[in-house]
Amino acid sequence: VAVSPTPPLGTESEDFDDQETDDSGQVYCICRQVSHGEMIACDAEDCPNSDEWFHLECVGLKEVPKDWYCKDCAQKKKRKK
Repeated sequence: VAVSPTPPLGTESEDFDDQETDDSGQVYCICRQVSHGEMIACDAEDCPNSDEWFHLECVGLKEVPKDWYCKDCAQKKKRKK
């Protein structure tokens, strides 16, 4: 599982209740918000969202799993079975 590094200290945003955030303004995830807290990327090699990062809470996770697939890849993987 790819996990984003924690952004540098001192980049907190009041919008996220003192969670660490990215000052670049780049948006990520299904929520289209800036990087904050721990984020995760899909483990599928052919993922159409391979350049996307997701906030754990936005994809229903509390901690990083061993393997994780985005919604698109999880559905594709389920159809193959």
